[in-house]
Amino acid sequence: MKIEVTKKGNESSKNLIRRFSSQIKRINILRKARNNQYHQRELSDQMKKREALRKKKKREKYRRLRKLGEL
Repeated sequence: MKIEVTKKGNESSKNLIRRFSSQIKRINILRKARNNQYHQRELSDQMKKREALRKKKKREKYRRLRKLGEL
């Protein structure tokens, strides 16, 4: 979403910035941007299965090493 603020007559820079800030707050642009900042796409089913298998293998390897006394 694009916001454009132009200086009116002999308006001060502070007023211009205040108007710009109020428009951003009114449209909720900042809140939307912060919500999407750390958004991660959901994994596909195949990727979830791969990740589960990888974790399972790692867990089994750790248990085996622990049992053998190598850890």
